[in-house]
Amino acid sequence: MGSDQGRLTELGHEVRNAVAPITSALQVMRLHLREPARIERERLAIERNVERLIRVIDELLEGQLSASLGTPASARDDAAPIWRRLRIIVVDDNVDAAETLRDLLVEMGHSVRSTYDGESAISWAATWRPDLMLVDLAMPWPDGHEVARRVRDMGIPTSLVAVTGYGGERHRRLAQDAGFDLHVTKPVDERKLDEVLEVARVQR
Repeated sequence: MGSDQGRLTELGHEVRNAVAPITSALQVMRLHLREPARIERERLAIERNVERLIRVIDELLEGQLSASLGTPASARDDAAPIWRRLRIIVVDDNVDAAETLRDLLVEMGHSVRSTYDGESAISWAATWRPDLMLVDLAMPWPDGHEVARRVRDMGIPTSLVAVTGYGGERHRRLAQDAGFDLHVTKPVDERKLDEVLEVARVQR
């Protein structure tokens, strides 16, 4: 029973990770219906993650569910001159998930940096002092929990939100113990994202 539950939890995580960038990409595409280059970029992200979702299902059927994710890193700053703008760091070793969420946040008027590993996230937090960090939990070490612990230990006054495919109560408790303010399961729709952003505005 425990083994079956573990496999279901892992399945939920992998499916959410594949669906999250698709959801964000579709939201960005709705905002850029007359920009072919931008739509093509988001279309390719959707295509890659649909293929990833199919692989997850295939592996499940074969009894070999496993994750295979890369960990490149980059950062980018986009300015938006509105008073409600937040400084946000998106951290996810799923590049498509990080970039599509970053694109959506930029479209909403925020200054956003994206990175794909924990060490870079910690470094950016120390130098850039963000209002909000959206952090995936299941990354290579340092994982999301360790990122939260180190950011809290440095005394950086930022809102920490776990954005993850793991939605169980145990994972919520672990996130809270690590120092996260909120735990949000993927995919993050616009309504849920608005709620997260409002919490960050209140706390800053």
